[in-house]
Amino acid sequence: MSEQLNHFHPEVFPHYLEAGKQNTSPIRLSELARHGHHKVRIRVAENPKSPAFVLEKLTQDASPEVRACIVSNPNVTKDILLALSHDSDASVRLAVAEEVSTPFEILNRLAHDSNPYICTAAIKTVKRLQANGQFDGDRAVLRRIFNLGLEQSGRFEAIQL
Repeated sequence: MSEQLNHFHPEVFPHYLEAGKQNTSPIRLSELARHGHHKVRIRVAENPKSPAFVLEKLTQDASPEVRACIVSNPNVTKDILLALSHDSDASVRLAVAEEVSTPFEILNRLAHDSNPYICTAAIKTVKRLQANGQFDGDRAVLRRIFNLGLEQSGRFEAIQL
């Protein structure tokens, strides 16, 4: 790991470490969320102690990599996921589509995304949730989502539910 971090300026590295610590205060995480180096902001987005208000602030970050990292944070809210599902960067929407904690309504919307990778990822996530018994939705609705999603992505195969 230290080889990967050798490119950090000596003044940035301590902030990178602090942003990843579980005992860093929410106020300090909020300050670090405005840091000039995107790797520090990524660590804030990944930190499970970052509160929702910090994550919400990071949804406006210039770096799509930072915005995508917010998705897997345990403190991410439905509103944050909804905002990120509308992100202009496909990699951010893809992260939302692949996240199993994404609410069904958002996965449903992403199953109809104009990007076929995002569409397919959302469908796979719903199928994975259903296979694990984590989603017990209306089968007719699921079938419609899957079929519409496949049509949107250019794939016209039938899905067995």
